[in-house]
Amino acid sequence: MVIGNFELLLNFNDEKAAVLTPDQFKRLLREASFTRNGLRDLAIIWMSFGSALRVTEIANLLVKDLIEKDGSLKEEFRLPAAYTKNGESRMAYMLEPEHQDALKAYLDWRVEKRRRFTGNNEFRGLQPNSPLFLARRESGFAFQTKVHKKSDDSVAKYKVCSSMQQLISDLVKKTGAKKGSSHSGRRTFATRLADRGVDIEYIKYFLGHKSKQQTLTALRKN
Repeated sequence: MVIGNFELLLNFNDEKAAVLTPDQFKRLLREASFTRNGLRDLAIIWMSFGSALRVTEIANLLVKDLIEKDGSLKEEFRLPAAYTKNGESRMAYMLEPEHQDALKAYLDWRVEKRRRFTGNNEFRGLQPNSPLFLARRESGFAFQTKVHKKSDDSVAKYKVCSSMQQLISDLVKKTGAKKGSSHSGRRTFATRLADRGVDIEYIKYFLGHKSKQQTLTALRKN
């Protein structure tokens, strides 16, 4: 089980997703590691809190997105435009040693259990185009299409991964965090950087926001 030091600071008391304290984050990692799919769920939590990815971005990840052909992990990786909310590609990062260890442990389990396994020497023997995080029957997490009616009465369609969203939300709520949700990872990540004095432009970049206002809204107390 990977716990490690993940220093999170501000804990806003508002209507937005909760920002976890250090103790709450440690409990979250414990809760994730004790699930039926503990190695997978622990790695998913790290992708949310350590790389600030949205749920749909995590669910879209393929083996080749995080693993080099020689089997090594990518400390920085590109999210294709098709994965992101705003339809723009961006870089994401996996710099915490505990984060990398959690993903390695899950990948080792996949190799041991031969989940979407090729047996060759590339990509750790895993199918490069297979989903990084497997659900039932060795498939990825399922997506659902939802429809949103905009103010001009036009209709926008978007995809959500309700099962992964529910998984993360349930785990976060077990920490006792008020208003804990699947958005807590990104908000905690942003708050951590803001409290350390990181410039808003960098936080905006890491979150994949188009404007500073989006980022400031995410950090605002009310």
